[in-house]
Amino acid sequence: MPKPIQKFLLAVMVILTALPTLAEWARIDLETPGLWQLKGVRREDFRSRQRGIPLRFVTTEHNGTATLDARNSHVGNFQHVGLLIFSHGKTIEDATTKLLVESSTDGKIFRLTPLPKTGQFIKDFEGGYVMHRFDLNIDSPQRFLRFKFNIQPKDYWRLQLAAVAIGDEPVGEIPLSKPQIVEARKLPPPGPIPEYNLQNESIVLNQFHARQLNSKEELDQTSFDDNWAMVELPDIHRNADHPGLNPCKIPTEQAYGFAYRAQISAQRNNDQRILLEMPPAGYVTTILVNKRIVKKYVETFLPQTIDITDYLQNNQPTELLIKTEEHLTSALAPDGKTLFPTSAMTRFTGGITKQPTLRQVQALRISDLAVSPLRGKLIIDATIVNQTGQPCEDKLDFRINDLNGKQIFQASMQFQVSDIKTIRHEFAVNDELALWDIGQPNLYVAQATLDSSPPFSVRFGYRFVEIVGTNIHLNGRPIRLKGPWAHRGEWMYKTRFHGKSLPPKELYQTLMTFGMNIGRLHCQPFPDDFYDAADEAGFLLIAETAVSHRPATQASLDHAVEFVRHLRNHPSIVIWSGSNEFEHWISPRPQATMDFLVNMQELIHENDPSRRPVQHSGFGDANGKLDLVNIHYPAEGAGIPTRLYWTRNPQQLLQRNYKHNITTFNPIGKKPILYGEELIPGLKDTSLHYGEPALRDFYAAKDGNESARDKAYRRLARIWTFHARAEREQNIAMISPNIFYIGLDSIFVQLLTKEFANAGAYPVFPQPVVIAGTTETRQFALFEDSGYPFEGTLAVKLDGATLITRKVNIPPCDVVLFPLELPIPHRDKPVNATLKTELRNLTGTLIHQDETTLRITPETPMPKSNQTIMALGDDKRFHDFASTCGFNVQRIDFPLPASASSTLIVLPDMPEERLLEHASDLARFVAGGGNLVVLERTWKSSFLPGQATFTSPDALTCQGFLRTKDHPILQSIDELELKYWNDDLTVATQSAIKTQRGTIIPIVDSDAHLQQMLLWEQRYGSGAIIVNHLHLLDNWKKLRQAGKLLNNILAYKHLPMQNSAEILGGNDDDFASHDLRPMTTGNKPANTLIVTGDAFQKWSLEHIVQKAEGFKNVIVFNPRQDILPKLAKALTGSVPDIMPTPPKGQLYFTDDQDIYKGITTADLQWGSTYSPTFTFITGNEWASSINGGRDAIWKSSDRHIIFLNLPFDRDVPNPSKKAWFMARILNNLNCQVEENQP
Repeated sequence: MPKPIQKFLLAVMVILTALPTLAEWARIDLETPGLWQLKGVRREDFRSRQRGIPLRFVTTEHNGTATLDARNSHVGNFQHVGLLIFSHGKTIEDATTKLLVESSTDGKIFRLTPLPKTGQFIKDFEGGYVMHRFDLNIDSPQRFLRFKFNIQPKDYWRLQLAAVAIGDEPVGEIPLSKPQIVEARKLPPPGPIPEYNLQNESIVLNQFHARQLNSKEELDQTSFDDNWAMVELPDIHRNADHPGLNPCKIPTEQAYGFAYRAQISAQRNNDQRILLEMPPAGYVTTILVNKRIVKKYVETFLPQTIDITDYLQNNQPTELLIKTEEHLTSALAPDGKTLFPTSAMTRFTGGITKQPTLRQVQALRISDLAVSPLRGKLIIDATIVNQTGQPCEDKLDFRINDLNGKQIFQASMQFQVSDIKTIRHEFAVNDELALWDIGQPNLYVAQATLDSSPPFSVRFGYRFVEIVGTNIHLNGRPIRLKGPWAHRGEWMYKTRFHGKSLPPKELYQTLMTFGMNIGRLHCQPFPDDFYDAADEAGFLLIAETAVSHRPATQASLDHAVEFVRHLRNHPSIVIWSGSNEFEHWISPRPQATMDFLVNMQELIHENDPSRRPVQHSGFGDANGKLDLVNIHYPAEGAGIPTRLYWTRNPQQLLQRNYKHNITTFNPIGKKPILYGEELIPGLKDTSLHYGEPALRDFYAAKDGNESARDKAYRRLARIWTFHARAEREQNIAMISPNIFYIGLDSIFVQLLTKEFANAGAYPVFPQPVVIAGTTETRQFALFEDSGYPFEGTLAVKLDGATLITRKVNIPPCDVVLFPLELPIPHRDKPVNATLKTELRNLTGTLIHQDETTLRITPETPMPKSNQTIMALGDDKRFHDFASTCGFNVQRIDFPLPASASSTLIVLPDMPEERLLEHASDLARFVAGGGNLVVLERTWKSSFLPGQATFTSPDALTCQGFLRTKDHPILQSIDELELKYWNDDLTVATQSAIKTQRGTIIPIVDSDAHLQQMLLWEQRYGSGAIIVNHLHLLDNWKKLRQAGKLLNNILAYKHLPMQNSAEILGGNDDDFASHDLRPMTTGNKPANTLIVTGDAFQKWSLEHIVQKAEGFKNVIVFNPRQDILPKLAKALTGSVPDIMPTPPKGQLYFTDDQDIYKGITTADLQWGSTYSPTFTFITGNEWASSINGGRDAIWKSSDRHIIFLNLPFDRDVPNPSKKAWFMARILNNLNCQVEENQP
């Protein structure tokens, strides 16, 4: 071999040897720089050490992305991917749509690689979290991997990406590796240790040396040599934040805790003691003086007083060392169980929250003073502490003064004390003390003085709280509690109003102007200024301990006792909440849990002689012994407003957490029921009440459309008005929406709080249809909430004309239901009218008003028919109707006669077994051209050919929406006619989930995002199936619209679709061959040409234009921007306006087009991940009706030209929804699709 070639080969071998060996597969670190590009995604480390899993990726915005550039990894190209997904509850069931995985070879063009429908279970975690593994196999080597989080930022915690592994071979076991501990940065010397010399009564310790504790071993140390920083502690209790110590806010996953040191000195006298007053500190705190442990305690949320006298060197500097442990180290046992209360918001507290105080006190002193107001008396308890070492005798003086120092009561007494003693005195109260009340913050000072020590004072208000039957009484009168529950973060940081963040007192005063009177401070003691401000504003509070969900331990009981003793002098606190959602997910409730909560209630009463009532928020009742029954989220979603009235039938409670509890102990009519939490207001479910317009505004609001947001919030306020009314009518003692999420300035809050007036009047959920020229009897409600009787005038008006005026008297805190006879004016045709109620007081001031829409229809006779129809079944309601309307009904049985345009009714009483037995006979009947009408069958009617999925039979629905408005069955039917039928308000108790098959035509739909069908048609062969779930048979005699709709259904004769579609595709056109071709049928003449985007690569423009001339309709999917103007000009003579920029925003309809009949905005969401390169603009004879200019429609009297710029030719998360969308368009163009065939 020639030497040059040898040298060349040797050089190649050296180079190849130097190259890194590519791994078969490897786990990719989520933190390594250069590997990941994050957009709207962040790294989350919360509780990672506890769970033994590393950082996770979570989204901070909708459709946030994390993109991996594998070229920079030690794997390189890959075809196999392994993922670990950390999720909460049932979110993992939607992982295939919530986390979209895309791959790319160049980082520019990505294609979707859908997750498998189910993953491999890996591990359960505390709190309902679970880990699953998903594996993906890609058909060719890739270099880039992109993860897109299709969830809202507020739900980031529900779905997190925990690990990614890639390789050119299948991925093996992915370890749940523990995170690396980040070492604390080495800090420069902080300067001299702060020194404090106690010379007077007290001194504030505002500066400390502080350091991060980086291991469990450091938690046990009593001294540290280096890495201290100087910190200044805040003078008010907020979040601890020492940015000089570590790059993250306290607490962090890397820090095990923090240490603080200072030098203190004080003169020691035998008759005095030195106390360290510690603010709340998280979570376990250890106090060391002169390297000796003085006290180690687990109380995180309440201040503590520690006597350090015996550990000090007399008048000599002594080191004070304070260590705090973060909750993952201290609050959890090795098995993950909670040891002591940690609240529900554990990340809000870490380290020391406020400046400690060093105080000098007398050895014989008053340590506590409790004032307990009761009806007609005032109890005052003074706790005397004697640390002199010998029994003492002294005189105790009690005084009650107003805030100006004027004495109102006084009493003195001699006493003897050895160590600790509580001395009680009771003052009789007649009219000497003004009542503390809502908006009337009359405050006083109670003072206790010993001859040998300074006075001890506390502030209080004279008011008393009692339970009388099902009501809560304040100062002897019943009141209804109305106001927000909120987490600590909302109470502190979501309080902007008119451009200003409101401090607590101003916040409470603002809430009272909204008609609210109470707030629940969620799940932990708040800073003292929140309670002081409520006392000064006259605003009621529910004070809640930090016992959240668990544990049932002595530490929880001790915390509850300290909590009550610390706060019991605040008159604003009218209810103690012992816990939040304590094991409320367990049903039936464990007996041990109920015993524990009853025990806690008894301890609270023992430490609060004023006997304020106790609740356990979200638990319900325990052994029937709790003072108050408090439940969370009692009725949300489907079945509203019927389910709002669950006290009429507790089995209607949607929350399974409470059904057994409520039915077992049945508090209804026995004790007050409170709603501790109601669903945080959101816009996504307004379509449940307002249909497609609400759905469009929801997505437009997400795009920042302020007009749409305003309309959406107005609808939401109306929905929540219904909630408040239903709660009043059932005498729910507390109404509790969280208004902070939307904002105090929002139109939602402004409108909703009008319903929080102290008195009002409204019609009680009226069925909106009234008959012109008749007198209609309608139920009205009058309410009073403040506890004072109301006198005034009620006026009822219709379109401005007064129908009724009458004087009214409303008892205190009551709802009066009464009928009114309304004279309805004559109208020649159906019209909508506004019914308005106005309530004024005796001076004529408007107190409350309400507006609702009625449908006035002329009285018309039921239409008559001589049509012959066949029926399977003997339901008397149907046969009575058919006889009344002139239908000739032939009762038949199997086998069925020839179909030829016949109508066959399947009645509810026809046995399911018989129908299943003859399902093929039914299918032949329909395929041959027959009409099969299925009336109000129970669920799982599986005899239907090509059936939709039925919901359960208790799926209550109170309102339907007209989806295919020009359908003959809906002739002369208005949407208001499908709302609130009868006393139970339901229009149906059965529905069908909107199928993704193109053969289904939704006629009437319902539910949030309009995914349930109440009335629908399915084309099958040459015939049609009509399925009705609306309660027509029970209501046709009572409700005119029910009879009219039933008549239309029976008279309906479907018109067979006469045409089909032809496809013009390209070479290797997957969209044409896989998606479109199975839809088309060749047995009908083609009237519609479908042109795919790939067709422009195979065919010339001239060929496409020539081909299109022979078709009535042309649909062009994903047209090329360069060809589009010429094509449009050739087909229509005009050109749509376009912008050469990608469309922005959500997918929703901006107006109605006949080609989109039966399609809702929710049905568009399959294409939301795609952004084309240009945007259509309405104008120049073209209409664009999908937001972002994603379509262009030109139409004449007999022709449609349609350009659709959606990802039809791409893989999408929901391909069946895409197929249904295409099939509906074809059906609307009178094209039969292949799925219509048997």
